[in-house]
Amino acid sequence: MKKRLIISNYIMIIVPVVVIIMLGIGLISLLDITGTMRQQEVTLLWPKDSRALVMQLTLNTLHKKVNKAEKEDIVEECANLDRQGIKTRAVERGQILYQSSTFQEQDLWKYGDSRHKGNFLIWNEKGLFFQIYNQQRAILVEGGGNIPFLVHEPSRGNFWYYAIQGLLLGALFLTLAIIVLMGLFLSHTISKQIILPLRELQKAAEAIGKGNFGYPLHIRAHDEIGQVCQRFEYMRLQLKLAKEEEARYENNRKELIAGISHDLSTPLTAVKGYATGILDGIAKTPEKQKHYLQRIVQASDNMEKLVESLFLFSKLDLQKLPFHLEKVDLRRYFVDYFNEQRSIWQERGLSLSLHLQVAKAWVQVDRLQLQRVIENICKNTLKYRRAQTIPQLSITLEQIDNSIKIQFVDDGIGVQQEELQKIFDSFYRTDKARTDVAKGSGLGLAIVKKIILTMQGKIWVRYSPSYC
Repeated sequence: MKKRLIISNYIMIIVPVVVIIMLGIGLISLLDITGTMRQQEVTLLWPKDSRALVMQLTLNTLHKKVNKAEKEDIVEECANLDRQGIKTRAVERGQILYQSSTFQEQDLWKYGDSRHKGNFLIWNEKGLFFQIYNQQRAILVEGGGNIPFLVHEPSRGNFWYYAIQGLLLGALFLTLAIIVLMGLFLSHTISKQIILPLRELQKAAEAIGKGNFGYPLHIRAHDEIGQVCQRFEYMRLQLKLAKEEEARYENNRKELIAGISHDLSTPLTAVKGYATGILDGIAKTPEKQKHYLQRIVQASDNMEKLVESLFLFSKLDLQKLPFHLEKVDLRRYFVDYFNEQRSIWQERGLSLSLHLQVAKAWVQVDRLQLQRVIENICKNTLKYRRAQTIPQLSITLEQIDNSIKIQFVDDGIGVQQEELQKIFDSFYRTDKARTDVAKGSGLGLAIVKKIILTMQGKIWVRYSPSYC
């Protein structure tokens, strides 16, 4: 592209020069065709030799007119010569068509020999004498005057002559310099606007190719190149986010595998231990055998719940769990749920309270999945209760702008500030050693988040010291 730009700039310089030359050639050709009709232009273009050039053009035109026997044009050209100081006479078959007022035939002899018949031109240092003869029509045009062929140079003391000549040469060189400098300026400007952004774009592309998505592309141009760079920067940011999301998913996958392995190995070990105890005869009495069997059933229930939660989470993650959205009044929904489930949760050791700050709250939700959300949060409150106390869970509905906010607040043991961002991660538990399998696998709140997001909602958690 840089070579193309350089070639383009050279063309910008060469083309004007060629055009000027062609215009000059065309102008000279036009003057040659039109003859004395362009005398003023010749005088302006060549002031030093204008009289001689005009004379040549006029004589050339007159010769063509005599050969064509165009009387009016012959008279006009003779008058032009007369005005330029050439005494002229035109005769057709003895009849005078035109004759200068001071024309004397003997005056022509000092310029040349008029006794010759035919066409000839004598132009030397003494002056000019010509004769044009059309034998068929018997037209004779002759004339002469004191116009020497050699034009003397103006006096070297003529200040204005040299001043004008210097100005013309200066203007010529200044024009050429402006053309060259303008070409260089345009080349530098175009290079700055195109080449440099493309180089930055190339560096960014190489960085992304090496896996470095943190290489910023700072392009402030607003033209087409700038728009391309902006779209590239947008693509880089999207790739960076995708890479971070991929890393996060990979980390979650590793935690998921580790969590499943740990949470399954503990009950499996218990099942194996109790079963071995029965087979080896350790549990000899019926009471002890019953106790071992109860432990085996309990461990099996824990594994079953874990597999069910994992299966549900996987379907939510793959978006293969069907949702049946319908328009529901959340106020009525929570009132019905509170009336039906309050006593059940009370028996399980959880005290529920409902606070309604909205009259109507119509939203699109799946009733079954919303109930799963409420139950998972309630179970989470029971699992992380304070010792020797009845856990309290407060549910509040309020309207904020065009949205309905559902707030769950409990008086449990709480979560450290640095762990709040991880609370919705799959298989995350504040018990990092995961010693108490009965408290679940860490999928409950992760499932809650998946359900809320699938129903086009938002979910977040914050620390409330007044309830802790």
